[in-house]
Parts: sequence; C-alpha cells; structure tokens
Amino acid sequence: MPNWVANRVIVTGPEADLAAFVERHLREDEEDGLVFDFETVVPVPDVVLATEGTADGELGLVALGLNLGGDDPHRPTLAEVLSETWARDAGIGSRVALLAHLEEHRPDVLAAARKLIACHEATGFVDWREWSLHHWGTKRDGGPANILFSGSEVIGFAFETASSMPEPIFRELGILHSTLGFEIEAIDPGNGWAVTGEVLGTDARFEPADCREVYEQIYGAPPDDDEEEEGKEVEQA
Repeated sequence: MPNWVANRVIVTGPEADLAAFVERHLREDEEDGLVFDFETVVPVPDVVLATEGTADGELGLVALGLNLGGDDPHRPTLAEVLSETWARDAGIGSRVALLAHLEEHRPDVLAAARKLIACHEATGFVDWREWSLHHWGTKRDGGPANILFSGSEVIGFAFETASSMPEPIFRELGILHSTLGFEIEAIDPGNGWAVTGEVLGTDARFEPADCREVYEQIYGAPPDDDEEEEGKEVEQA
C-alpha cells in the first residue's frame, strides 16, 4: 500500500476563468462524489490505458527477450523466472523453452506483452504506471476532492495522491490557465516531508517546507507526538 500525500490547492483569478477551471477539472462522480480529474489536465493515451491489468505482460517480455524497462529492479529477469517453482515443474530451462511454453499454455501473457511493446513504441513508457509517474507525478488519479472554501475569485480544495505530489499536474495547470494563480501545499506525514509551491503561467516554484507548519495548514491542528516521531525516524533512516 502506498503512503498517501495530502495536497491543498488555493486557486485565485478572474471570476469567469476560475469558473472555467472548476467546470473543467472538478467533476461529480457517482461513487466518489466530487473528484479532481487528472485526465482533464493531462489525458491518458489509449495505448497507455490498454496496459492496465497487464502485469503478466512483463513475463511475456522476458520470454521474448525484450528489456524495455532498463534496470528497474521490480521487473523480473530470465534467471528469476526460470527459478520459480512453476517453471522448474514444467521443465523450463531456457528462454526459448519459456516462450514455447507460453505460446502453448499462456497466449494471454504474450498478448499482454504486445500491449506493453506498443505502449513503449508510442510513448517511450512501458505501461500506465511509468507513464503516470512521469506525466502526473503519481501513479493514480487525483480522486475524491473536498472544497475547503470558495468565492467569486478564489477556491481552495484538497485531495490525496499515492506516494508523491503531482508536480507535473500543477505545472500543466499553470499553462492551461495562465490567468490563474495556484498556491500549493503537500505533505506526507508518514515519511516526514512537506512541499510548498506557487504556479503562475509557466513560472512554477516548489521547495521543501516545514512539516509541522504545513500539517497545521492542511489539517487545522498540530501533529501529535507519535506522527512527528514517525516522520523523524523515516528521515534518519
């Protein structure tokens, strides 16, 4: 499970432009209510969407002898696959034998691998996770959002992201809505870090911030002693 990063955004600007921002990016969802939709900022190409649920595709890449992910330690190697119990039980001792086995018994794995290949050829990224981390700054969409306050020329809202702050999204918002100013605060209390930022047009600045101060701004109260100690332990590690 990822750590969840709390993000608070204050948007200011002309009334009509602010209303257009809200209409475009904050939408109602039947299950989650109000959501901040990253796809309205940086849409996901169809070739990337096609890689969702294709975890077995990496096994297919191994069988095809393709290393599209560089030295990513999370991707299996041929030696690791051949050492797995199912591979040993099937008498698979080489890449050629692995490919033959998959062609006969698991063609779905090779079909999934072809989707990863197509994604890499079109975008330079192997799958939806790599693409999202690069273009969104986090592997999941913005999800449920809470309106903190709003007026004719200002709105504040909060949302959570998985493991990291969506800096590329904030930068792109500045380009899409050049008449609006964005003030950003983000914090991961569990890992002991916080960031503040300002975006106006193409001018975007982000810098580390005091965790306690940002925590109080976002949550309206200081962190308790256990949360502060946990953050310090993570930093020291």
